[in-house]
Amino acid sequence: MSSISVSDLRTISAKAIQALPHPTPIKDGKVTVGFLVPVRGARQMRVRSDNKDWLREMFSRIEEAEAERTPEQQQAIDKLLAERGIE
Repeated sequence: MSSISVSDLRTISAKAIQALPHPTPIKDGKVTVGFLVPVRGARQMRVRSDNKDWLREMFSRIEEAEAERTPEQQQAIDKLLAERGIE
């Protein structure tokens, strides 16, 4: 699977996500809007050391972006998540 459409996100199972061999682009038409990253348990995770560095960097960037959110942006995210029943 080279990419997943935004609409496919509603139908893909957790098992299918964990089976992805690597982070997979999420596309809206031709535009990449995000990545779906399979997270496996420690026993399942067989990641090369360079991938571990990449993953560490990715999570660092996510944390940096989260820290830069304005209160209005965070409020909008919280509202969106609440509407979907996610806390």
